[in-house]
Amino acid sequence: IVNLVKKATIDMGFIESNCDDEEIEKEIMGQDRMLVVTSDKALKGATCYIDELFDRQWILREKGSGTREIFLDAIGEISKDIKILMEFSEFAEAKTILLKNPQTITCLSQYAIEKELKRGELFEVKLKNITIERSFYLIYHKKKYQSKLFLEFRKFAKRFFVT
Repeated sequence: IVNLVKKATIDMGFIESNCDDEEIEKEIMGQDRMLVVTSDKALKGATCYIDELFDRQWILREKGSGTREIFLDAIGEISKDIKILMEFSEFAEAKTILLKNPQTITCLSQYAIEKELKRGELFEVKLKNITIERSFYLIYHKKKYQSKLFLEFRKFAKRFFVT
């Protein structure tokens, strides 16, 4: 998305990881918590150190994904010890895998799994000593001409996303 904005292929984009490119203007649009989740009822209500979960079958977002980067950065150096069974690119795909395979576990946005948590289909595994949060950013090129439509959409997005 950053590259598309830089090349003016798109006017603006929304990203979930930080961007320090000098050509890009960024604005925080909201905050999100990342949760470690599974459909395994044995872990319902569990609180664990992250390495206690390394014997599970981990599925993670694809390489380059902000969600993956934030999770691996949050768990630090021991992230090299996590055994990744599979990678996915869509939240819906991850939820399907989790729901059909209780032995799998992942880290997803709280917003992406709200319904499944409320229905008791997925369970958060609370982590000892780790809280994973991220910001959502609106980005656009610093030299982008800001038409009336551009400004109005930016205002709309701020009202919709800011938490």
